[in-house]
Amino acid sequence: MSKTTLGEVVQRVNQLSVEDRLRLFDQVVRADGIDESSRLSHPYSEGRPADSLKVGKFEVARNEGTFSVSYSENAVAILLDSRYIFQVFFYPENLRESRLQLRRKALPPPSDQAKNEIRTASIARGYHPSDQSIIEQYYLNEPGSDGDTIGLVDAEAFVVSEEIIRLLPKLSWMLCNAALELGAMAFRDLHGTTRDECPEFSPEEIYNFRVRTKAKDIEEVVDHFVGEMKAYFGITQGGARERKRDFGWDPEKALAFYHAVESMPRIGDKPIWEYAREQLSDNDYDSDTIVWLRSRPAFVNVPEGLLKDAAEIWKQYEDKWESLPAKHSPQAYAFRHACHQLNYPGYSYNTLRTKFYQGRKMHHAQDLPF
Repeated sequence: MSKTTLGEVVQRVNQLSVEDRLRLFDQVVRADGIDESSRLSHPYSEGRPADSLKVGKFEVARNEGTFSVSYSENAVAILLDSRYIFQVFFYPENLRESRLQLRRKALPPPSDQAKNEIRTASIARGYHPSDQSIIEQYYLNEPGSDGDTIGLVDAEAFVVSEEIIRLLPKLSWMLCNAALELGAMAFRDLHGTTRDECPEFSPEEIYNFRVRTKAKDIEEVVDHFVGEMKAYFGITQGGARERKRDFGWDPEKALAFYHAVESMPRIGDKPIWEYAREQLSDNDYDSDTIVWLRSRPAFVNVPEGLLKDAAEIWKQYEDKWESLPAKHSPQAYAFRHACHQLNYPGYSYNTLRTKFYQGRKMHHAQDLPF
């Protein structure tokens, strides 16, 4: 059996389309080589066929031309004139597992007393744990120096990774755009107006002049991105929001919230809010479609105002769906829908998403044998 050389692999990869190359890298990211016998976290997702992995795209115009930014869940490719300029990859499983393993290494090994307490508590619940499961339960529940358990660190790592995945296309373009701008500044320093305007300056004075004139240029490079991030996270002027004084999140409420979202009906193979978006888009977001949706059994308890709000926002982003802020996504409306069902007060999208994943981790923990 002949062995494929690295050169042959590179040649075949170079023949792939942008979309298929991103799908390939997504598969590579998922084949992260984590030893399943030592894994502390649940895998993010099961393996999926490469052709089922979704690929998005948007374009940005600069002086050089129009840049094409294509992205999948774990990879971003930026092209100019159909040639690759930047590629970025993110390995969420590795980030998550490394954080958990480092937290575990920082904990002292379980004492005999701690193991006996875990064994006694497990037997009282009708379960006879093995020595290995006792050790795993200790590391799962033992707080670190900051008071956080591995379970909480895992929930945080999950949310952090999901946030990075959502922001990866914008972060990658920010890196590419900033690099191009800073490189252009360096070129102007060497061949531009600085030396011509200040011929009498010494090398040190020219250097200091460059630093002062660049400060404003650098701020302008990042200002646009900062504005986008503020909009993404819902940061507005006007001070802090009023606190929900009569309501407090606790683990039970987070678990109930997760179950409310997950138990929402599906129509075909789509969650109801994905289905709502599809139907509204196909019918130009008209009011008759909202009335028709509310007549369907799956939408009986959906507030009419919530559907109207979704239709108005989504219509604005119909031709630029990839730039829709996460706080207006179908998932965000599912979260608001769940709050209505549970009689929870309104919270920001990021708060609700954090609570959703906390509830999800608790749900998975219930399936563990200890």
